Amino acid sequence: MVKSGAMGAVPVEWIDLAAWVSLSKVSLHPEEANIIIDCSRVYVTWLSKAKDLNCAAPFPDVVDE
Repeated sequence: MVKSGAMGAVPVEWIDLAAWVSLSKVSLHPEEANIIIDCSRVYVTWLSKAKDLNCAAPFPDVVDE
């Protein structure tokens, strides 16, 4: 989940998530809400980092054994 800001994508804020929960009538466990907020922040961070052609992948290399 991201939203548009003046400079591009920005992470979802707690107020946005609270509004969505209220309007959708979906019940979230507090840990689920934390995960959504954390994932949104990480996603937006990597959207920015990935613009650099030399950016390393956000996951370890897979080694075939």
